[in-house]
Amino acid sequence: MDEMHGFGVVPELRRRVQDLPHLQPHHTLYLDVAPELLHLRRKAAGHHEVEPEYFLHDPAFLSYFRDYFCRPARRPVGREMAVADGDGDRQETAAVVQALFAYWAGR
Repeated sequence: MDEMHGFGVVPELRRRVQDLPHLQPHHTLYLDVAPELLHLRRKAAGHHEVEPEYFLHDPAFLSYFRDYFCRPARRPVGREMAVADGDGDRQETAAVVQALFAYWAGR
């Protein structure tokens, strides 16, 4: 939202989080799903009828958000980050996520 609307707060937030490392997330998992597939999944689940369109569904927001995690100009703030493909079979995606959480929990 900062980049999209030019608030200019991200540099200050980055500095503050580096000064206060206890505020950094230990683990971040980003499930990457193509915007077209998100749209189809929402439609198939009937969410279009019950959910209003809001910024999380905005193509510009999705593009910025995906770039932040998948093609970052700078590494996202956090101790450990993983990007998992969420475009495939939901059972396979769930297995990948479960394995990742088990790995993180075992360390």
